[in-house]
Amino acid sequence: MKRIFLILSLLLPITLAAQTPAQLRTDPSLWWAEGPDDARALTALTARIAPEVDFTSPDKAALLATYRTELRKESVALQEGTQVLRYLKKDRLDALFQPRRRKAEELLASARKAWQEGAEGQAKTYFAWAGTYLESLPRAFQGSLQEVQAALSALEGIEAAALPLPHIAREVQTLQSLLRTPVRAAAKAADPAKTPGPAKTPARVKAPEPAKKPAPVQPPLPERKLLNGLPAALAPLYQLPARKAAVSLAKPLTAPLCPEPKPAPPRWMLLADGYGDLSLGGTLAWRHGKAGAYLSARSHFRSVKAVYSCLSDGSIPGGGTVWTQGNPPLRSANAFTAGALYAPWWPALAFYAGAGYGCDDLYWQDLSGDWVQVQDLSFRGLVVEGGLLADIKLGKRLGLVLKAGVTSTALKTATPTLGAGVRF
Repeated sequence: MKRIFLILSLLLPITLAAQTPAQLRTDPSLWWAEGPDDARALTALTARIAPEVDFTSPDKAALLATYRTELRKESVALQEGTQVLRYLKKDRLDALFQPRRRKAEELLASARKAWQEGAEGQAKTYFAWAGTYLESLPRAFQGSLQEVQAALSALEGIEAAALPLPHIAREVQTLQSLLRTPVRAAAKAADPAKTPGPAKTPARVKAPEPAKKPAPVQPPLPERKLLNGLPAALAPLYQLPARKAAVSLAKPLTAPLCPEPKPAPPRWMLLADGYGDLSLGGTLAWRHGKAGAYLSARSHFRSVKAVYSCLSDGSIPGGGTVWTQGNPPLRSANAFTAGALYAPWWPALAFYAGAGYGCDDLYWQDLSGDWVQVQDLSFRGLVVEGGLLADIKLGKRLGLVLKAGVTSTALKTATPTLGAGVRF
């Protein structure tokens, strides 16, 4: 059966072409028109067919002119002397509208997909384009128009997104201008009584001037009046996602839309310190954000009782000289300090500085085994210190803290300080 239908479809143009122009003009199964050239014959054929098409727009001739390419493919042209005759088989009329119908269905599928993915702006543009294509089709091809109008009504208030399809945007703009334009004088002049019919004496139809292509317009698409409300059958498919729900500004917000990030909780640091004079100590620090404070203690953990004192040249005040055993000198230092720490740039690196009170004494041992304090190399009073703290993250709350700095007693000494500990 398919082969027979294919053979008949191939033989049909040959059979029609075998008819004379006079026979074609009287054939009731086709429409025909003629003109001095093919373009005018095609325009005349458009004006002849337009009243027979069930468009919703009153300007049927202008709307059918947008199918000029399809009409040229489906109709047949014959040269008759200085005239060109074009005719279209009536059962081929629906073939003119199939390409645009397929394009509208593709746009509608893209709109549904964009909606389901949450891209409401893109969905609105696709729905608007699909609706314009459907409105430019005869009523019999507008089956999905109600769905498009209901979806656009549900998307009211959503801004349409610009899509990188300029050729479709221009075509939609042209169709919208035709769908919203009153009937022009040229369309009113297309009187069927003046157009040759199949049962009348053959007469030539004066072909009108070819319709000028409307210039493409760049402004955004105009607002469209659509159906209000969403049909119950379509409601599940076109429900706006909850994440896009509008926020009413009439009522005060109970919580900020963009809450500020919570600051990091306070951190404690415990370090063991070592000094260049072989004294030991410890530091307890507290930090919150960029700033913090600390307490520090240092000692040689020894108690030395001097019997008398001398100077570094060995002389004894009041007269005499100290004779030592030649053993290494003994140093005894004690200090208590407090200060602040601050990380101005990088949270893992902080500066610290503090002050307190302490002593740094030097002792010699004489021949009799007594300890002698060296006065000009022993200092008491203000202790100042400063340096860097490096915080190396080991876990969510645990970290390794390294310390490097300098300590000075009475601004007379400069003892390097190193420390290490944990942050918790």
